[in-house]
Amino acid sequence: MLRLIGAAVFFIIIFYMVNPFYARIHLPLIAAQMEWMHPEYDVKISEIVTIDRIDYFQYTITVNKPMANRPYAPLKTGNTVRLKAQANSLCIAPIIVFSLILAWPGISLLNRLQTFLISLPLIILVHAVDLPMIFIANIESVHSTNDFGNASRSVWSHILNNGGRQFLALVIFLISIAPIYLKIDYGRHPANHIQNSSQTVVPRRNDACPCGSGKKYKNCCLDNK
Repeated sequence: MLRLIGAAVFFIIIFYMVNPFYARIHLPLIAAQMEWMHPEYDVKISEIVTIDRIDYFQYTITVNKPMANRPYAPLKTGNTVRLKAQANSLCIAPIIVFSLILAWPGISLLNRLQTFLISLPLIILVHAVDLPMIFIANIESVHSTNDFGNASRSVWSHILNNGGRQFLALVIFLISIAPIYLKIDYGRHPANHIQNSSQTVVPRRNDACPCGSGKKYKNCCLDNK
């Protein structure tokens, strides 16, 4: 536990220092994902704003479809919405995953590096279903007439904002470290996975005699053993 606390403090400090750069990397990626998933979205402005020393993603988006309460209204210039969310929310998953990997006992440095590499694409996948999906849920709540879709997006946003990010981080860690433990177990107990080809198989009494006489083993070479 002390190792985990130390690792967590270490990565919190690291991400506190790199968070402006980390956030700027994701700023255009989030905008591109929203436009890819909903071509009727047009992200006009994507920026990072600082409020009370906290960085926020802020997007100004033109939604080129009518609102749900007036579905037959003609489209002119579209409906403009402005959304924002804390940029440091994207640091939750990597801090938890990297801290667990660094503090986890019983694995070598090489295995830790391999676990880091396995976890990276999974963290990117989690980021893809985090803030972009929350922004889309906010927009579609007033622009979509699909009640089931709106309810699903609302539930997912609620889960993410109430411990879902932490849970997904634990899932990422378990998936990342599982191949390492399988490899370690395979190395410790190879006999459980591959039968030794040099091991002699003793025939049973009624089996054909291995000498090739065509007789049963009990009537041939068993008496000579």
